[in-house]
Amino acid sequence: MPAARGHSSDERASRSGDGARYEIVVRGQLGRALSVWFSEMEIRSFGDDEISVVGYFKDQAALQGFLVEMGDFGLELSSVRTLHEDESGTTEE
Repeated sequence: MPAARGHSSDERASRSGDGARYEIVVRGQLGRALSVWFSEMEIRSFGDDEISVVGYFKDQAALQGFLVEMGDFGLELSSVRTLHEDESGTTEE
């Protein structure tokens, strides 16, 4: 599993000064293998072919590495945004 993956909620709470939660929206479909790869992330499908992936990244390098790997899987990046403490992601707005 890649180092860019999210941390547990306990680690997030103890490292509040480090990293951030991001929502990454991609076009494409996750197969079963990719769903397992994203198991530590919150995954939501919306629309015909868009997926929202929400997770914690310790720094910009971790986020960039994750985005590169998503592109390698053939997923087209639609948007990336930092989530504040009170936000949960696109589909619940």
